[in-house]
Amino acid sequence: MQNTEFYIYAYTSLSSTPFALWLEDGSEALAGYSESVLSPSPFVVDFFFVSHHDAQYYQVGASYQMVSGSLGTFQVTRLIVPPDNGTRTTEKVPVAHPANLSPNGPIPIIGNSTDVVVPPSIPYGGTTPPPPPPPEHYLLSIAEVVSFPIDSAYGSNRVNIAKCQLTLQNVHGNNKKKVYIKFSSPSYTDRFRLHLTDPPGVYVIPYSLYFLGEEVVSGQDILWAQLSDGLNERFISVGNIDSTTAEMAPSGEYKDVITVEVRPFH
Repeated sequence: MQNTEFYIYAYTSLSSTPFALWLEDGSEALAGYSESVLSPSPFVVDFFFVSHHDAQYYQVGASYQMVSGSLGTFQVTRLIVPPDNGTRTTEKVPVAHPANLSPNGPIPIIGNSTDVVVPPSIPYGGTTPPPPPPPEHYLLSIAEVVSFPIDSAYGSNRVNIAKCQLTLQNVHGNNKKKVYIKFSSPSYTDRFRLHLTDPPGVYVIPYSLYFLGEEVVSGQDILWAQLSDGLNERFISVGNIDSTTAEMAPSGEYKDVITVEVRPFH
């Protein structure tokens, strides 16, 4: 059992989305602050409540009683722009109440008026089942792939060669903000090796691949946890190249092809 408060929102013939009305300011431009003549006819404004609380605080199918408060009184004005573009003035626009109540009296709250036929409470969710949640997406990309001089990855030295980017969309719950990520070599089952590209040769230079600070085993899952909503980034690096093996290799450009796969933890 909990009380809540509400914002007043409006949706008009000109607006693409509903917008909040800040009633403490005394007035609000329902058609925006442009001085252009309104083109929609009639110009319709719908007012409705939006709770301060998130939807998770309400039960679908339940009803909630409004027990206090009123909308007070209000009036509608239109802007008068003289032909000579002189001083602007405003003019009241008559507003007819649907139940013929006095336009100068407070508008009663829903469920607390003998003159207006309205529901005695506000149902949440209605009788139709709620729409399915939007699909979850784990979007993987490999960015900033760079070449590197072979001696920068000798021994314990490590050099960043790419950035792994993982974007989470519509993923809720800490247990879902984890993934398994796997780096695989198409040629070898356990380690990674650089291959001479031009001319193609059989000489290879073994190296180690690192991700999340740990050495990667080709084809083995790595748990990437503590992900956040939106973009997550981590560097991919290489190292542990034997200097003797590298310096005995034929000169040229070497490369390796690595397959990267990601799947949700759950």
